Amino acid sequence: VPPVPTVRAKRPRVRAIRKPVLFRLLERLGCEVRDGKGSEKNVYRPGGKMFTFGMHGGRPEVPAVRVGMALKRLGISRYDWVRLAANQMAR
Repeated sequence: VPPVPTVRAKRPRVRAIRKPVLFRLLERLGCEVRDGKGSEKNVYRPGGKMFTFGMHGGRPEVPAVRVGMALKRLGISRYDWVRLAANQMAR
């Protein structure tokens, strides 16, 4: 009997997102967004978790890698994020 190849489920893909939309979605997931030092925004999640976004520069979007790092540190699953973001973009 030949071995059966295992199929790994694909992780949901996190995409780059505009800053105002990012912060609005994070608030809908129970996070609190506050101004930080200088041109930074701090995102807090219950349980003492925090992530800081640098707001300097004229780049309107947060890269997908940075969004993924924030989700991981804040303890938000990629599945919850992608589902919420898809619903937001469908509006």
